[in-house]
Amino acid sequence: MPAKPTPATAPKACLSPWLQEAFATESIDAQHFIGLFLQWKQDGEDESYFFGKDALNLQSSLVRHVHMVPLSTPDALAAWDTNWQRHRKRVSDRFLFYVDGGIHGYLLLYIVNDPGAHEFLSKKDAANQLVRSAIEAMADEFYHFGTVAPTSL
Repeated sequence: MPAKPTPATAPKACLSPWLQEAFATESIDAQHFIGLFLQWKQDGEDESYFFGKDALNLQSSLVRHVHMVPLSTPDALAAWDTNWQRHRKRVSDRFLFYVDGGIHGYLLLYIVNDPGAHEFLSKKDAANQLVRSAIEAMADEFYHFGTVAPTSL
């Protein structure tokens, strides 16, 4: 069994400018959210109520998305809760996009709230492609250089 990370070796995470702005607008405690994310990454996919199935995005070698507890769809929340209680994989239509930057830690990139995350991934319109390209570019910069340049959507 691997040793638990010490504070000096523990992974770190930061928010993209997009999430910083969104969290400030919605009065979301960014450090608490980052703490939940890091705890989930440490403990594993099935150990967090807030985060579910984790997957690499199609057509990306860096950007991942994790399903998050649904907020807007009562039936989806009921299914999430049932799967949590039965220790089954949890999926939703709400995603957090992120990149594992190795020695740089994690960059939490973008959240698509429910419903809409699956459509966001599959829709081929120019607006969605522009956002996905910006996410990919920010992930690439963070992965290779550990930097995050301000980018507008």
